[in-house]
Amino acid sequence: MPASSANPTPAANPTPDISSAPDASISPVPAANPASSASSASSSSPAAAASINSAPDASSASITSAPSASPIPAASPAPAPASPVILAPLGPATPAPAMTGPAFQHLQTAHCESGVITSLLRAEGLPITEAMCFGLSSALSFCYFPFVRINQLPLVSYRMTPRWILNSLKRLLHLPLRFERFKTPDAGHRRLDELLARGRPVGLQGSVFFLTYFPVNMRFHFNAHNLIAYGRDHATGDYLISDPVFNAPTRCPAADLQRARFVRGALAPRGLLYHIDGKIPSTDLAQVTPLLRGAIRKNVWMMLYMPLPCVSTLGMRFLASRVRRLPVGKAPGYCRRYVGHIVRMQEEVGTGGAGFRFLYAAFLQEAAVHLNRPALHELSLELTAIGDEWRHFALQAARQNKGRSPLNPAALADLLDDISRKERALYKKLWKAV
Repeated sequence: MPASSANPTPAANPTPDISSAPDASISPVPAANPASSASSASSSSPAAAASINSAPDASSASITSAPSASPIPAASPAPAPASPVILAPLGPATPAPAMTGPAFQHLQTAHCESGVITSLLRAEGLPITEAMCFGLSSALSFCYFPFVRINQLPLVSYRMTPRWILNSLKRLLHLPLRFERFKTPDAGHRRLDELLARGRPVGLQGSVFFLTYFPVNMRFHFNAHNLIAYGRDHATGDYLISDPVFNAPTRCPAADLQRARFVRGALAPRGLLYHIDGKIPSTDLAQVTPLLRGAIRKNVWMMLYMPLPCVSTLGMRFLASRVRRLPVGKAPGYCRRYVGHIVRMQEEVGTGGAGFRFLYAAFLQEAAVHLNRPALHELSLELTAIGDEWRHFALQAARQNKGRSPLNPAALADLLDDISRKERALYKKLWKAV
């Protein structure tokens, strides 16, 4: 599921459940062409949430070899005419889609929501990156909500609530971004087809579990995934999909997309779609410069001073205390699922790696250029180093989840406490730098 202007690196993507991952990796690359992992981000390259403009695969063609036209020497017998040689296709043939809208440029990004709004704005001519969208909306966070359950486990989130990025950018950039929900699936289906017939790319919210273009081992019940529908194949009825966490456009059967959009449960989308309904006020990227200082300070305030024990760096300490008390002796299976769930939410749902820390570091690099403040670049490197520690925590938790290391919740809790202290110190420096 977007690159900073300095040192762009590939974006991250969701990966399969860690229980199926090999020992040497937290999340292996699946066989269905999602993007490369953000684990390539290191302290030397904080811009881990960069975009990849993936060109569609070239369709294979049949090549026929014709007989030579040159004269044959008299001393040699005339060769028999050559038969046509047909080269086998390189992959399964896919007919060119009959689109209801104009060609749409797919953009691979680190996160679904920030990736979708980046693609929609680029389609309108604003050359913004995913990292800028994410940072400008002050979306970095940490939340541990034991009273909200995802797959029967407490919600752990590393960013603000769904649609926070969309609503923040709508307000800051005065975007004509329109949201629509529907009481019935038929009404949502008709409205989507109507917008596509008008040539508009449309952002959608749906459940990962029912999007059948995801590999089976990547599907789980998460109802706040964002994607773009940009056309429809009239021959098959399939919708043409630009999912920002995949490296190429794909397609989804109409019945599956309908079910994903109107699924029930936590964060139910209720058929939500959104689109740019009019001309955006400006396509000049310089308009973001006056907004950067306020966006950074707002994010820092939320990570330092939010008066809730389950949010910000306090939320990290709260989670550490709960991990430390896991009943290893009584319920080892539950403990393994619990620590595996933390890793899933940190690394496997399109965070750009390390729970969005790499993505925000890329934003700080861009902000350093726009504001001409080299201190922000130094802090981006420090945040990347903290992101590496989040990755180390995920590796240790994944090994314990898969039984490759003994269950040791106390060691994981110590890592979380240490990360909390380091992030708190970083945000205090960031507050002073802006």
